[in-house]
Amino acid sequence: HRVTIGASSQSAAAQLGAVAGGGKLRAIINAWSVTGSLDVVVESDSVQAMTTPTTRATFAQLTAPGAQFLTVDGPISDAWWRVRWTVAGSVSFAAAVVVV
Repeated sequence: HRVTIGASSQSAAAQLGAVAGGGKLRAIINAWSVTGSLDVVVESDSVQAMTTPTTRATFAQLTAPGAQFLTVDGPISDAWWRVRWTVAGSVSFAAAVVVV
């Protein structure tokens, strides 16, 4: 999911499926234009509406261009996933987040 970020928000929920026991969730963020600070988490839920999301991965706060890679061990039974971000300061970000 690639977006230009200017305010706190989240992506639409995507049905990526559960993570099997012995499997891993992988999340990557690459920010190439950064002004301000950005906090990004990966959330999952059992329903598309994301009514009770669980935070599965939290990236270190971004304050400069760079990339991060996270893994989370399964099992995770939730099938719906989204990325949520919180911005602070006079902000502008160009970033891509990949969750597989």
